[in-house]
Amino acid sequence: IVGIIMLVLGALAPGISTFANYIWVVFLVAILILVAASYLPKRTVGIITRLCIAGILLGILGMIQPFTFALFKPGFLLLLGSTALYIILSYIPTPSSASANPEVLEELPVSIGTLGSGSDLEAKTPA
Repeated sequence: IVGIIMLVLGALAPGISTFANYIWVVFLVAILILVAASYLPKRTVGIITRLCIAGILLGILGMIQPFTFALFKPGFLLLLGSTALYIILSYIPTPSSASANPEVLEELPVSIGTLGSGSDLEAKTPA
């Protein structure tokens, strides 16, 4: 369906279809990274996240350095890519520590006596 829409947009407005193709490709790459990264160990995701932060800082430095204009475009692309990857990686759910201990996941019995007696509830309700 998306391919048909892209063909129709390409016939009607070539500029829009090119932009829409870029958005579509970026969306697919983001989904692929999110799915692939969900299988990575927590330590690896942490390392990649730190590399993204370093890329963001280097991209900013490349854009604002006063020496040459030639570093502006690579700095911007590094900043853009690092920021996008950081955003994608931030959506990966971290496994809870409770999942490592199966006893924690078992349902514990709840005692009605610990919830309070009926006389306590009657004393707190207005007459």
